[in-house]
Amino acid sequence: MRRLTGQDAPPALQAKPAVVGVAVPRPLRQLFDYASTDGPLAPGVRVSVPFGGATVVGVVVGGSAGSAHRLKSVQRVLDDEPLLPPDLMALAQWLADYYHHPIGDVFSTLLPAKARRGAPARVIEDPLWLPNGTDDATVARAPRQREALQRLRANGGARNAELRTLGIARRHLGQEVGIAA
Repeated sequence: MRRLTGQDAPPALQAKPAVVGVAVPRPLRQLFDYASTDGPLAPGVRVSVPFGGATVVGVVVGGSAGSAHRLKSVQRVLDDEPLLPPDLMALAQWLADYYHHPIGDVFSTLLPAKARRGAPARVIEDPLWLPNGTDDATVARAPRQREALQRLRANGGARNAELRTLGIARRHLGQEVGIAA
């Protein structure tokens, strides 16, 4: 999350909370302004905000210098960095404009179920499958594993995303063929 705090923030932002525009997952075609005591938030960050009688997870779309209305505060900032990169933010806006659909519902559709409920985002590593030094005799009775081992050797290893292009099914990988590094 990009925050302007301390010496980086202008004096006006240090004194009063920033205003952020949040898209909430409701069938309403507008953004809602909330006060952020954490300073300005980058677009794509998920926040927990009060809406009606419930607390919902919304996505920050932008910000403004102020508001003429009395604002509710962001209850919690859920992400340190934007969960949605700029290209997905632009895609969501395009989808909302083209299909005349509420932007909050579009973001809700883009996010996985756990992210919509406010679960912490985590990075999933793409493991590198390397041949583990197994000789062909060990997999002599398993032709698909032997073929997978030969292809891994020829390629010098492969990531999960590359396995399909090499013609290797993950179910044929195991301790006998390769290990994830």
